[in-house]
Parts: sequence; structure tokens; C-alpha cells
Amino acid sequence: MSEYRDGPLQIAVSTNGQGPKLANIVRKHISENLPNGISEAISKVGNLRQKIRKIDSDYKSSSKRMKWMTKFCEDWSIENLQKLDDNVIEALLPYYEKQIVPSFETLSLNKECQTKKGQLILVGAGPGDPSLLTHKATKALSNADLVVSDRLIPLEIFSIVKCEIRLASAKSGTQKSTKSDESQEEIQNWCLEGLEKGKSVVRLKIGDPFLFGRGGEEISFFKKKGYNVQVIPGISSALSAPMAANVPVTHRGLSDQVLIITGQGTQGRLPQVPQYHEMRTTVVLMAVGKANELSKELLKNNYPNDLPAVFVENGNRPNERIIRSTVATLGEVVEKQHVIAPSTLIIGRAVNALL
Repeated sequence: MSEYRDGPLQIAVSTNGQGPKLANIVRKHISENLPNGISEAISKVGNLRQKIRKIDSDYKSSSKRMKWMTKFCEDWSIENLQKLDDNVIEALLPYYEKQIVPSFETLSLNKECQTKKGQLILVGAGPGDPSLLTHKATKALSNADLVVSDRLIPLEIFSIVKCEIRLASAKSGTQKSTKSDESQEEIQNWCLEGLEKGKSVVRLKIGDPFLFGRGGEEISFFKKKGYNVQVIPGISSALSAPMAANVPVTHRGLSDQVLIITGQGTQGRLPQVPQYHEMRTTVVLMAVGKANELSKELLKNNYPNDLPAVFVENGNRPNERIIRSTVATLGEVVEKQHVIAPSTLIIGRAVNALL
């Protein structure tokens, strides 16, 4: 058997033992007459195939994917297949959803590939201290053409921003879900406006975008619009706030597991709280407005009345406050100490580990 290899392309010629030299001659003839750049074209078609599998991964769609890819490979020339860069692929994805195979010329005429395309970066701002921003986040903010931000971001973070800043009209995490949804729509429209003008847009979110930050929802939204989103993680207050209060969320003999929940779930409801486990530290984000309700729910799930708890208000910021409590007195402490958002609540035996 005579073989030819060029990147992902592999050709094998066999004469079934009748003429090995002829197999070599045939293989050489085939390889010398292959289109220029065929290997690069195959690799780029493979990238397109992977992207399509990501946006339509249902096994029931296999015939749909195969049908579209078959027609695509038949309609596009090898020369144009070599031009399948990320921008061209992103421009093709909406056509796949419509089961249409456009020509390369159609994409060019629509300026979907040749016009500069905006870039969207989802950046975690961390707990609010500018010095706790990652280097990558700082660079993205410094180089942005537009920054679209939640109102929870402290003003100090914006000191490194050199471009236009747009702030949402409502704070995320509000109990009134309709206002929160309106704010989300406003933010997404601002980002789209910048992207359509070819701008580098930073979508700035407090903490980490993927931890109760609706980051996943925003990525899904922009992917449907044909945009890839780069994500830069941030330090979540779920871990930085306990450190500010000198609470190790895991501590040998006291805690070997950590549960992170939100006090503001869908439509402002509390999430389901699991039964008490003495070796668990529970961290609750956005808990202040639900302190009384949360206390009752915890007690109902066998959390001890006197189990230590601590609120970290404005953690890692100049106006930080540490307010201690117990499970039974959460609501009372919030009222008497005038605890305000943003606050992180830590509950468990590890709370008093370093006292």
C-alpha cells in the first residue's frame, strides 16, 4: 500500500498485491494533481464542523449537520475554503441555523466578513478593590472602546478606563425581577450597538461572571447574534469575603465542604436549602434582603440556633464591615446593625475557627 499524508489529508493506494509499484505511481500522480492548499482547506472545514457541533450538539441533528456540511463543501471552492477564518465561520453560523449555504461572494457583499467586527469581552471586576483586578482584566479595561457596566461596580474600578462608560439603569440582583430584566435588555442593546460599530466592548460585572452573574445567559444571547465572547474571570466575593472576615471556608475538623447559594434566586425566591451538615460552610450571596426568611429556612433544615454566622458588608473595600451573628438572629442583626448590600453571609462552624 502506498500512502500520502499532508496534515489531516491521508491517501492510500492499493493494488491488492497485483502491482505495488503501480500503487506508488498512482499515489504520486494523485498527490501531484491535488489542488494547492487542500490540507489547509480541510483543517478549516474541520474548525467549521466543530463550531456547528457546538451550537447544535443534539444527536438528533446529525443528519441536519451532515446535509448542510455536504452542500457547503460542494458549493465552495478550495480557494475559498482556505479563507475560513474565525470571522468567516462566525458569519456562516446564522446561515446554518436557516439551513442555507451562502456563497463566499454573498458574505463579502454583506460585509459580514470584510468589515471590522466588534469584540466582546466579559470581565469579572472581583469584589471591588481595583488592586484585586487580574492583569488581563486591567488590560481589557484600558484598551476598550466602550465599557458597559452594572451599577454595583465601585467608581474606583473606572479609574483605569479611558473610553465611554455606560451604567445600567438598575442594580443587578434587585428583588423586582421586571426591573432587573429591563436593565439586562438595556445592557445587551448597548453592547450590540458598540459591536455593530466594530468596537471593542467590555461587559463589566461584579465578582465573577459565571457565579450568580448571569454570564452564561449573556454569552448565549450574543452567540445567537453571531458574536463570540471572551471571558476574563474575577475573584468572587464568595471566597474573598470570608478571607476579609478571617474565615477559612475549609478547616480541618470543622469544614471539608463549601456550599455557595444566592439569597435572590429566580423571581426573588430563595433556593432550596439542603439539610444541615456540621462539616459544611455555607456562603450566601445577596442575602441581606432575605435574612429573616433565610433564618427560618435554615432552622427548618436543622441548622442549630447558635451556629456562627458573619456578614461581610462591602468586602475588600474601604468601607468594609464585619458583623457577627448566629443562624437564629440573622434578621435581627441586619435590622439592628443596618446591614446593607452588597454583603456576603458566611455560616458554619469554621466562622469562629480563628477567633
